[in-house]
Amino acid sequence: MNLEHLHRKYGGMTEDFLPFRERNRLSELCRAGRLFEAQALLEDRQTCRLRQTRKWTPLFYAVDRGFHSLVEVLLRYPHAEWDLKKGYWAALRRRRGDLAALILKAGYDPGDICFASALESGDQDVVQLLLERYPDAGSDFAITKAILRAPYSVANLVPMLSESIPNWEEQVYAGMVSLADRGRLRPVLRYLRLGLDARREGAILDDREKPICEMTTVEAACGSGDMRLIRMLKPSPERDNSGRLFAHGFVTSLDRELIEFLIESGFDINCDAHRGCPVLRDVLCSATYKVLSEIHGHQNQWSMRTIVPNATWLAERGAKWISQDSYDLRCFRDNLILLGREEGKNLLKVLRSYGALSTKDEKRLMGNPRMKRLFGLATSRK
Repeated sequence: MNLEHLHRKYGGMTEDFLPFRERNRLSELCRAGRLFEAQALLEDRQTCRLRQTRKWTPLFYAVDRGFHSLVEVLLRYPHAEWDLKKGYWAALRRRRGDLAALILKAGYDPGDICFASALESGDQDVVQLLLERYPDAGSDFAITKAILRAPYSVANLVPMLSESIPNWEEQVYAGMVSLADRGRLRPVLRYLRLGLDARREGAILDDREKPICEMTTVEAACGSGDMRLIRMLKPSPERDNSGRLFAHGFVTSLDRELIEFLIESGFDINCDAHRGCPVLRDVLCSATYKVLSEIHGHQNQWSMRTIVPNATWLAERGAKWISQDSYDLRCFRDNLILLGREEGKNLLKVLRSYGALSTKDEKRLMGNPRMKRLFGLATSRK
């Protein structure tokens, strides 16, 4: 035990913590909103510093109850840093930007990590204060993260953010695309009313709020499968990438309503000039079936049952498969082998009858010795 500690312990350097009894009394007054009694107690003690505790503090009670005048009175006196932090985050959680601004002006330094939470509060004063203290606070997709959690609050701040943050547009577009990817119609509509372009690309954030890829709002909406959102955006063959829209048809659970809508809107189902229909290619050549079979075992091949009905449905609508590389051929062969002799024959018969598989591609497909042994002469055209 050093001399400084002994000196403090025996009265030479007593710390100005609020005593336990007065702390409890002040907490009760703040919880009830009794301003003048709390003010009289603080004038007598001249401090609001507390020993650290997990209990609610007087400042936390005042913020939680929304007593603006009481928070102002409390902040006239010294507070512990942890107490200010507790009150500040309580103000943000309750969307009380005015109270959070008071705590910031009282000297609390939250750092730039809370900028997304400040945006969620929707309070311009708090956001402006943080931007003045931390000019780089808007980096690392902070705006995008806030849009995903509180889209309407951030939408009201976009005009201000456009003047303060250089890459605001990139982040706002990423937020709108991510909202579309989650099928959130009304928030997307709110951002379109700000004048944003549904055909401009933006990054999509995953569940861990990390960017994974870039696409347009229309493409993300097709990926969500929300037909109300897709119809509202009105996909057009002249303005949108047909291949990227059809790519969201999925493999094991074909989104038939989406594909029907795209065909009715004038999109060509065989939009890939080199490989025909991208959805049929995914259905026939995807490695998903093999992976799922290896995970679940060959006794549980539920995903394999989707190949024939999905391929039939697509072939009926004019979809064609054109092999361009050895990878597609190998994957198609693997899937035929997984299907087995009878199901494989049925699939090839369907593709032939609708003209989805050319004679040249069938010969290349059956050039493998294993395929010849499995299917034999049954695959020849009649």
